[in-house]
Amino acid sequence: MGNTERVLWTVFVYALFVLEIRNIYLERAAQNQEFEVIVNRLDENQRTAEAARVAAEVLRDAHARGLREKELKYRALKLSRDVLAFADEQRKSAPRLLNVSTWEADTNALIGYMQDTVLSYMERFAKPVGEMLGELRLVGLSDHILDVLARRPTNPLGVVSVGERIGALAEQLPDPK
Repeated sequence: MGNTERVLWTVFVYALFVLEIRNIYLERAAQNQEFEVIVNRLDENQRTAEAARVAAEVLRDAHARGLREKELKYRALKLSRDVLAFADEQRKSAPRLLNVSTWEADTNALIGYMQDTVLSYMERFAKPVGEMLGELRLVGLSDHILDVLARRPTNPLGVVSVGERIGALAEQLPDPK
């Protein structure tokens, strides 16, 4: 084996080594992205469940403070709780996390879940939320982002935001004397 042949073999082996290292880094990056999706999904699930729990607690507290069901603050807190409970129930039926081997089917299932959640929200809550926003506007409370989201949330997180923002506006209302 001559020097030229040794050099060629050395360059060839080095090139294979570099390609293998590159593939390891690419695979690691893909695994990190998958892990980030999982962590974000878990954060979203915890946020939705916590928001529903807090809304129910706030409503119980309002009832304990003597708010009557016909009062605006109570009705707004109840609507907030109902929207957040709905979002939490929908979250429980969310499709599994995306998997590279079943990417297309998983993506289609996720899109279907998001569309179903938004459509169910629209059927169940569009009118009560619109009416509540009108009542809150009459007493000087409004939220531009809520106005946009309430008309047509684009995904389940938008539904959660509607519930949270209605609750935040309700909390700004004074307790009746």
